[in-house]
Amino acid sequence: MVKEIYRVLKPGGRVGIAVWSALEQSSGYLAVAPALGKTMGPEAARLLDELFVSPRSGEVEHFFAQGGFPDADVKTPRINAVFNSVDEFTRAVAVGSIMRRPQTRFSEEILGSLVAEVTVEMASHVSAGS
Repeated sequence: MVKEIYRVLKPGGRVGIAVWSALEQSSGYLAVAPALGKTMGPEAARLLDELFVSPRSGEVEHFFAQGGFPDADVKTPRINAVFNSVDEFTRAVAVGSIMRRPQTRFSEEILGSLVAEVTVEMASHVSAGS
């Protein structure tokens, strides 16, 4: 894939990509995994794993060097996502990521239980008035 990017990029052009960091570096998602486990069982807790299969340190540079970009400047910024509430965040994750998988659906009752569990797990990350 990187070779194809190199092939179509005009000389002097720039390219940007985004990859997920490890689950342990994403506190919101890190709170959802155990909440899924408590609400729906251990198999559900693993539903987020595939989102966070991130390259190890140095792999992105290696991929780009192999694809024709030997001097790739790889940066790892930390960006905080802000949601109006834990409920909004949990539903965005559940509906936007997890429920997009075939045969994965949550009832409103399950979603409510999941929100309650995530609220407990995220207590230290929520600012006053959220």
